[in-house]
Amino acid sequence: MENNGTDDRVSSLSSEEIALSRSVRFWLFLGFEIPSMACSLFILYHFIMDPILRHSLHHHTIMAMNICAFVIEIIDIPFQLNFLLAGSVWPQISAYCLVWMFVGFGFYYTCCMLAAWASIERHIFVFHDQWLASRKGRLLGHYLPLVFIIVYMSSFYIVGIFFPPCDNTFDYTSPMCGGVPCYSMHPIIGVYDAVVHGCLTTLIITVFSIGLLIRLVLQKHRRHQVMQ
Repeated sequence: MENNGTDDRVSSLSSEEIALSRSVRFWLFLGFEIPSMACSLFILYHFIMDPILRHSLHHHTIMAMNICAFVIEIIDIPFQLNFLLAGSVWPQISAYCLVWMFVGFGFYYTCCMLAAWASIERHIFVFHDQWLASRKGRLLGHYLPLVFIIVYMSSFYIVGIFFPPCDNTFDYTSPMCGGVPCYSMHPIIGVYDAVVHGCLTTLIITVFSIGLLIRLVLQKHRRHQVMQ
C-alpha cells in the first residue's frame, strides 16, 4: 500500500504542468543528471588541475559557465527530482523556495550572460588578440568584464529574490514553489530582467556567433585571393 501511495504521488499531474507524467519526467531528469554531473566534474577537475587550461585566457569564461551549470546540476535538478518524487515541494519553507528560485533564475541567466560575453570575446581572441598583449589590456578586456558580470548578476538576483520590493507567495504544489519570483511582475524590474538578461543575451549570442562565422569566411576568402 505504501508503494502504491508513492507511485500515485510520483505519477500525479497538476493542470499547470506539462502533459507528461511525473514518473517519466523523474526518470528522464535522473537519466540525464548522472552523466551530466560526471561530465561537469571531469571538466572542472581538468580546469583546476591543468595549469595550462587554468591560466589560458580562452578558457576562463567557459570555466565560469561550467561552474554555474554545475551549481544548477547539484541544486536545481535535485530539487526538481525531489518535487517529482514527493508530489509537492518539500520541505515547505520559504527559504527552500528562495534558494531554488535563486539558482533557477540567477545561475541560469548568469550562464546566459557569460555565454553572451564569450561570443563577444571570441572576436577579440581571433581578430584583436593584440588588445590582450599587455597587463592593462588583459585587465580591461578580459578580467574586468568577467568579474563585472559575476558580481552584477549575483547582486541583481540576491536583491531581487531575497530582498524584493514585493511579497513573494509560494505554491508548494507547483515546481519551484510556483516558479515566478514576485519581482518578475514588477513593471520596471520584471521587464528589465526579461529584456536585458533574456532577450538581449540571446540576441548578442546569435548576432556575434553568426558575425564570427562571416568574418572567418571573409578572412579566409581574402587570404585565398592574396595567395593567388
